Amino acid sequence: MLTNVAPCMMALLIAQNPASSSAIHPLTGRWVADIRASRFNGAVAVKSTPLDFRVDANAVVITSRTIDVNDRVVASVQGE
Repeated sequence: MLTNVAPCMMALLIAQNPASSSAIHPLTGRWVADIRASRFNGAVAVKSTPLDFRVDANAVVITSRTIDVNDRVVASVQGE
């Protein structure tokens, strides 16, 4: 759940050194949930749920996708 992760993400973002703008932030990239350890509502048979993070000096952009067992994207959300 992203609400549980947000305080940790904010702490990491605050700790980032703004002087090193050429460095890649440690959150940048693709993160994938462990499906076996996750609980879903059962409406969709979930195959994967990747989160893509893009971090720059002005914003954090998170794109979330839910992919079902037939490789269809059944949900996609992008937030800043």
